[in-house]
Amino acid sequence: MFKRGDMRYAYLDGRFVEESDPAVQRFKEYLAAGPGVFETMRVIHGCVYLLDRHMKRLSRSSPFVGRSSIAKTKVAAAVKELVRRHGLENGALRLTVGSRKGRAGILIVERPLPGEAFSKTGAGLSAVFFSSGRMERRPRPCLKTTARDFYHRVGLFARSRGADEAFFMNARGELVEGSRTNVFFVEDGCVVTPSLNSGCLAGITRRRVLELGRRLRLRCRQRAVAPEELFAAEEIFVTNALIGIVPVVTYEGKPVCTGEAPMVSRLIKVYQNDIEKACRIG
Repeated sequence: MFKRGDMRYAYLDGRFVEESDPAVQRFKEYLAAGPGVFETMRVIHGCVYLLDRHMKRLSRSSPFVGRSSIAKTKVAAAVKELVRRHGLENGALRLTVGSRKGRAGILIVERPLPGEAFSKTGAGLSAVFFSSGRMERRPRPCLKTTARDFYHRVGLFARSRGADEAFFMNARGELVEGSRTNVFFVEDGCVVTPSLNSGCLAGITRRRVLELGRRLRLRCRQRAVAPEELFAAEEIFVTNALIGIVPVVTYEGKPVCTGEAPMVSRLIKVYQNDIEKACRIG
């Protein structure tokens, strides 16, 4: 079992090295200077949830950094081996593909789970609207790139307002997502999320929630959303791979739902069951 203080490993370009190896730091410096794409993956019961989907999205994203394809089977095996070496039962990994000396390189490291604000799965989150700018057209819409300056600004704005998350809009004035999450809301009993045409990330958890919602025979829609629609929402919730599904309990300082949010509660239950089936039983 991996213990804090034991050797920590990283997977770098086909080999496992100590995370303190200077080559790891040099790769991170290359990432800061050039294009990159990344995946953050949740480890539960020693299993990476929806690993195959992360590999497929990474493969689709790889041309952005000049790599025609990713050896998905090889990289997935490296992910599993890093989990094994660290004895990781409950945690997270970050996998980054970036341009390094004219070629694409791969780095996989263990990363911390989100801090307290993003672990309030029971209490829910507070959210605000980022009104100080709009997301311009992405060079590669819907990809998870390391170009995160705008998202960093949105996250800083949320913290300046004492909130856990902030949502923003695109150049057309449509709701997109949060600084670290996809956003959903419930309107007249229908689960709504901005469509990929908004420029939002094609989130792994976002897609799974839509699938599970349809399995529950819930009405689910992806469409253009005006930011002001959130004020009339019956329920609001956010998703990403590390936090799963978390309800938003206050938006712009006002309560979203008095009492338990029934739709979010149903989705959280079926989502948690899906994790148990995939990671413990499967």
